[in-house]
Amino acid sequence: MTSLQGRLRWATALAASIVLLGAGYVVYAAVRSAVWAEYDRALEAKARTVAADVEQRGAELELELEEYLSAKFSQPGFPEHFQVWRDDDGSVAAKSPSLRTDELPKLHSANGAPSYRFIKLPDGTPGRAATLHFQPVDAYDLDDEDRPAEPSPPVAATLVYAATTKHVDDALAALAWLLLAVAIASVATIIFLQFAVVRLGLRPLDRLAADIERLDAQCLSARLATDVGPRELAPVALKLNDLLGRLEAAFARERAFASDVAHELRTPIAGIRAQLDLALQRDRSADEYRGFLQACSAVCREMQAMIESLLAVARLDADQIQAQRVAVDLDLALRDGWIPFAERAAARKLRLNWDLAEGVTVHVDAGHLRLIIRNLLDNAVSHADEGGSIAVWSRPEAPKVVFQVRNTGSQTAARDAARVFDRLWRHDASRTQTGGHAGLGLSIVRRLLALNGGAIEIETARGGDFTATVTLAADRGQVDERSPPPLAA
Repeated sequence: MTSLQGRLRWATALAASIVLLGAGYVVYAAVRSAVWAEYDRALEAKARTVAADVEQRGAELELELEEYLSAKFSQPGFPEHFQVWRDDDGSVAAKSPSLRTDELPKLHSANGAPSYRFIKLPDGTPGRAATLHFQPVDAYDLDDEDRPAEPSPPVAATLVYAATTKHVDDALAALAWLLLAVAIASVATIIFLQFAVVRLGLRPLDRLAADIERLDAQCLSARLATDVGPRELAPVALKLNDLLGRLEAAFARERAFASDVAHELRTPIAGIRAQLDLALQRDRSADEYRGFLQACSAVCREMQAMIESLLAVARLDADQIQAQRVAVDLDLALRDGWIPFAERAAARKLRLNWDLAEGVTVHVDAGHLRLIIRNLLDNAVSHADEGGSIAVWSRPEAPKVVFQVRNTGSQTAARDAARVFDRLWRHDASRTQTGGHAGLGLSIVRRLLALNGGAIEIETARGGDFTATVTLAADRGQVDERSPPPLAA
């Protein structure tokens, strides 16, 4: 691929060539047109001079050239010729001595006006001819004694006057070569000058490229100068700085994510190892070994849940999950989604309030909706205060459907509401559990909702309610103005 400098040089040379050659052609065409117009006027003037010497004497046409014209046309090799024809019978009435035995082509003009054409002269040289139709004058005076009693009818005539154009052609050819030489010299000069101009003009771009080349993954905090160089480069530098900022933040998130994942996996692995070490300290009964194995199995299930969540996040990031949206009964999906958490909620003495609009369907991927509901209910059961309350509420707002999952005992401050969607984010020790509660659920929920054309909003206050409001497209529904139910005391 050619460089930008090379492209500019060749583009400038091509543009200059087109402009200069075009301008040269226009100048040449204008000069040529003016030269031939002047040449034609001179031919016409000479033709009219000859026509003025043609007289009609009776039925005959006679040519009485003046002495200087007769002498001029009698010179051998004279480059000008003329010939006169009668219009009534087409016979030759007269011709110049310079033609000798040759003749000029008989040309015609429209509407009797003079016409001009390029022809080849009898000696083979290029020439131009003027054709003139005229009425010869009467050779008899009114008091002339030889004047016949019955005058002959007037006879019209055609005169062709031709002259060589060699000297004009040579002059125009010289002019054309001169203009071409000037254009080529000008283009060469422009290329030579713009080589330095382009090189100088692109120095700021070279400096910007050098600054970019110095950047690497270890210095993403560096930024490009935006106040140095032409103002046209400032937007480029600003966009690159914005890109560097996003890359720096992404790298930081990935490093933090990797560190958090390592921490989350290290804790359950340490728990399994502690259980195994304890079991191996001495011989134990089958029931004791079974207890250790059950504890290890529970930790493994938590690790499996977290790994599945990580896999879901990775697949969402890679756009490997597609939504197959169908009509799903929201009431049934929410109630079915609660079944796996009922026993755990009862163990924590949590009270559940249902307030669901009946007969409301949403347009969503059924599997994605089950995962969304599972994560929201799991989050509510896991983080509600002991003996607290959970409320699940829904209503149609055509063309959308809104449902909420709320729990008491929120430990998240209002300023951290947006951060609950960050992967593996924990606000304090109350959310440092391993496995399924590593802080991936709400991140997955938001990504799945976006994939299905929905959205989620979080409202929270430390010591108050944690409310997740989900909006999905309705398959059908009606507007319900009911307010969300209050949480049980």
